[in-house]
Amino acid sequence: PMWRARASWAGARRALSRAAAVAGMSTAVAFGGVLDGSSHSLASPPIRVWGPQFKDGDELKQAVVLDCGSGYTRIHLMSLREDGMVHSERIGVLPPVASCIEGRIDDSHFRDRDLAAELWIDALEEKLEGIRPSAPVFVGATGGLREAVESARVIQRDIEGFSGSVRERLGDRATFQILTGEEEAYAELIATRFVAKRKLGLGEGNAPVNFLSCGGMTSQIGYGAETKFLSFTTNVKGGNTWALDNRKDLRTALATYESRVAKAMEAAGDLKLQGLFVGIEMLGFVGEIAGIEGQILSTNLAKKALATYRNEWLAKNDIPSKDRSEWTWRQVIHPVLATATLQLLSVLDENSQIMFQREFVFDGGHTLVPSWTLGVYLEAVSSSLE
Repeated sequence: PMWRARASWAGARRALSRAAAVAGMSTAVAFGGVLDGSSHSLASPPIRVWGPQFKDGDELKQAVVLDCGSGYTRIHLMSLREDGMVHSERIGVLPPVASCIEGRIDDSHFRDRDLAAELWIDALEEKLEGIRPSAPVFVGATGGLREAVESARVIQRDIEGFSGSVRERLGDRATFQILTGEEEAYAELIATRFVAKRKLGLGEGNAPVNFLSCGGMTSQIGYGAETKFLSFTTNVKGGNTWALDNRKDLRTALATYESRVAKAMEAAGDLKLQGLFVGIEMLGFVGEIAGIEGQILSTNLAKKALATYRNEWLAKNDIPSKDRSEWTWRQVIHPVLATATLQLLSVLDENSQIMFQREFVFDGGHTLVPSWTLGVYLEAVSSSLE
């Protein structure tokens, strides 16, 4: 019946997320050693080698990389271009893997992990039609699944079940892994430095390019010549839900969310990081809506611009409570993201510089997004780019 098919789909989505979390945790040692020895690797602590695994003689280096985030799963097709650049194309979107591993199929209470995984992989296989059967498929889960594991909504057995289903259906071309926050940050930094150098010529001297990122569940920072990484649970999704639930007093709701983000960042200590930072992912979006995208600003000026944008948004939307009942997350996400970003900028020295940029457009309209998916691909093909 249709209701059961829909329920199964939701369940499959949740089941899939759970499997992802457990699989990554249980196989933490099995994915290799330190990322080193390539032109795009960084001085770093021991971090697993991960990403698409190419067969000998594969010159095209075509691979599918899935970014299983907290809101949805983005499917990217990547390959090397003749000019030494990377071609990256989003070829589809699937439900979040965490929901699938939990067995969710829709918003009902129905759960069926096996069916959810089956439906999720069915949808993935449809997206893979027309792509070389030998192209490796890397399914990587990040903050959404990490949170599901930490909250015990997903357990080891769930992840192993999902991971096994992916392997059974797609064969040895497929790899499923949960990235730690540090690994996610590591890959994001590889991508950011690659794109910033190729597009802007940044990072050519002794001053390395650093980054800040923000996703639906976590935020990452990578900085320094001897690179260090930080990952925080900023939970923009939760902040957005909180703001919607408390829309009658949105200013107070945002202040509460801001204090929660500040609390999550306390473990990093009183940092005042120096240098040039690029704000990517959702930070690129907030720069866009605040009118400062693509500009290199001091941290102090960036904070002022974001605070001004948030205050203007709140003033413009200071409407009677009864008229706020129709607000959606797409509206409230703007001040919520500005709030999270202001807190993230608190770790930077006020004279440091930041540029908010979600994507970089090269000659001929070729676009690259600095993201962990690009980073793991670059690491996998680093020898071909030297």
